[in-house]
Amino acid sequence: MDLELIMSHLKDARIKSRNSFEEYDALWLAFNVMYEGTRSEIINRNRRSSISEREMIKHCSRKLNYEEWSQLFEAGKLDNLFSIAPIFNERDWQREAKINNREFKCLLETTKRALTGRTDEDTSSLEALVDLLYIVRCNRSHGFKTPSRPRDREVLDATVPLLRGLVTLLATHFGVL
Repeated sequence: MDLELIMSHLKDARIKSRNSFEEYDALWLAFNVMYEGTRSEIINRNRRSSISEREMIKHCSRKLNYEEWSQLFEAGKLDNLFSIAPIFNERDWQREAKINNREFKCLLETTKRALTGRTDEDTSSLEALVDLLYIVRCNRSHGFKTPSRPRDREVLDATVPLLRGLVTLLATHFGVL
């Protein structure tokens, strides 16, 4: 895993970012280096050469133990996200005129469990959050999010703190910070 590259992306997120779009991009690049760095573990464990990006981001996120990742669900941290209209995969909307907000609903449901103070290591809340962050990343990368649209700014403003929290926890876990 290229720790210097991760640090460079994190520095860009802190220093060069003028808005939530630039920060999201820089944070995702750092996350990308981390989850790509864990790819061989999945391949060796599953004995497959084809691994989806979603599988990699979930695998990487599960490197955090419950005490670490549960910090993302502390009181108030999801309020901005839950105050906006559901987030959905905009490519599905463009291709098929259907709104699929399955991941957003899943996050709402699993987060209710996380907010009740469960002390087990049920990772479904973490995976639901990572899925939702991935959808925002895909919407952004495929051109469906732009700083000129108020709804898009609202989505990025609500998700950047969560991505920042996740990436910071992982960077600490991997010894970058």
